[in-house]
Amino acid sequence: MLQWFSSYLQDRTQSIACAGEISSPFTLDTGVPQGSVLGPIIFTIYTSSLGIILSNLGVKYHFYADDTQIYLSFDTIDEDTALETIGQCISTVRQWMVCHELKMNDSKTEVMFIGNRKTVSQI
Repeated sequence: MLQWFSSYLQDRTQSIACAGEISSPFTLDTGVPQGSVLGPIIFTIYTSSLGIILSNLGVKYHFYADDTQIYLSFDTIDEDTALETIGQCISTVRQWMVCHELKMNDSKTEVMFIGNRKTVSQI
């Protein structure tokens, strides 16, 4: 079983096609094969430590494929602490991603505050 699983991840190559030209294949040392039955399972295993980190930071989270949503509820009294936690969380996730050879898509990274107008305007 281990040999079969390992063979799924080893000796993979990739080529790039651009303007009708195809590059020579180059070896892929990292990553999860996409478009396969095992791909999502392997990616989930690969990223499971991120959930532990988020829990340790005291935030709730939801993973779906390669998307991560982070939730933090707080009272306005704790606003400074909550904002510091969110900032630390984003920084920690970014650092984790660099260590795991992933990239955070800044154009899709958002922080959203939900509350009444007065509360949100104070934040």
